[in-house]
Amino acid sequence: MILRYLKKREPLEFDIDSEISLKLKNISKILKIFFRKAFRDFYKFFQRKLLKPSLRKKIIEIEKKILNTKENLENNFTQSIELEKNGYLLIENLFNEQQLDEINKFFSKDIALDPIYHIDRKFKISNLPADAITGYIPSEYIIKCPYIFGGANNEKLLKILKNYFNCKFKLDWIWSWWSFPSEKPIGPQLFHRDYESMNFLKVFVYLTDVDENNGPHEIIEGSHKIDKLFNRERFNDELVFKNFNEKQKKTIIGKKGTSFIENTFCIHKGVNPKQKERLVLTYLFSVVPSNRSPKIPVVKYSDLDPFSKSKIKNKSINNLFIDFT
Repeated sequence: MILRYLKKREPLEFDIDSEISLKLKNISKILKIFFRKAFRDFYKFFQRKLLKPSLRKKIIEIEKKILNTKENLENNFTQSIELEKNGYLLIENLFNEQQLDEINKFFSKDIALDPIYHIDRKFKISNLPADAITGYIPSEYIIKCPYIFGGANNEKLLKILKNYFNCKFKLDWIWSWWSFPSEKPIGPQLFHRDYESMNFLKVFVYLTDVDENNGPHEIIEGSHKIDKLFNRERFNDELVFKNFNEKQKKTIIGKKGTSFIENTFCIHKGVNPKQKERLVLTYLFSVVPSNRSPKIPVVKYSDLDPFSKSKIKNKSINNLFIDFT
């Protein structure tokens, strides 16, 4: 029964069946994985019952006090203040042109993509189904890509995150997916809030050029603090702009490499592309890890690319993903 529970996964969650099999003779390690998974499942259930923004803010403050860091923080760190106020922040690109080209080339290889929100079969870009709308790159493939962990450990990025959270936090998850031109939006292409954890941020990197016609990200500025439209559902534009001023809508466009941080508890969406496909990379950082986060490290530090090794200064932030032993 325990093994069946441990092997139950969400879409894109790491398959750790082989690792569990290796640890079957070590009951203490199996139990550690079990309790880690059970706690995260419970926390997911708990925090998704507390949807009202003003209530979640109170819980977040309690979490911060419990997990308060002893590190020195910068007073009046303007970028973190702006991020807290508006719910998003444009930042300096995490990767240079050469790194972006290599990442894009790696992700553009003809691998089987997960559809998640529409068709029920994997597919390849070389044989793109007519009804394909999104294609998610397998998690096991993403972590093999050069520079990925280096980007997550960008010094300026972590400085902003440290001052924003004001407590210990971790790299929780990594996504990357293609969005293909379509007439009608589906899933996250409609306005919604995210509920991965209570206190979290996402970092987005455009891996293709994005303009108004190619899948820009849209956010309702400041909506993470407003007690409106907080049910776990998708919202059409008409409903959103009945409750929020249309001037609060911010559309993020930019060349390949454009990077920004967002509290995606804000109402937001990724607009469905009209002309060209869009590729985006996303990091999730959280105070209490989400239930999809790795239950055991999935990559050895010794196997990382030199760039990523040079960027990692804080093992604690990365130890859900990386085995430093």
